Amino acid sequence: MKLFKFFVTLVFTVVLIGCGESTPSNSLLKTQYEALLLDGTQDQNYQWFEISNVKKIDGFLEGENVYYADMKHRVKFLKSHSQVSRYFKKEGGMFGGMMAAMLTMQYGEFQAGTEADVDRKIRLLKKESGWVIDSSYEG
Repeated sequence: MKLFKFFVTLVFTVVLIGCGESTPSNSLLKTQYEALLLDGTQDQNYQWFEISNVKKIDGFLEGENVYYADMKHRVKFLKSHSQVSRYFKKEGGMFGGMMAAMLTMQYGEFQAGTEADVDRKIRLLKKESGWVIDSSYEG
């Protein structure tokens, strides 16, 4: 009887451990990563790029509450670098020039229709509500 109780307790423990969300799911990573890429970069009246083929390449858990993922996506520019830079400078106020310079540093000069594969490292934090991307992390 003691052996049976031990076995039942062991199985129950293993099942409970397996039910916990130890790492973020691929679908959650994709959804949050796409939101991170689009956040603050476009407004409804000026779409200048599209993203596609978002996928996790690799990842690892650090401790219980931090997860690092290597992500990859494809970007397609709908406007040229000069068009987007002019828009940023005109609409971006005092930060417009800085935004244009950051765009150049990240993507270089591009033409409308140019496509590129982009690799990026992200960090997710496990909160009570689940895994969320740490937008302050620059990996």
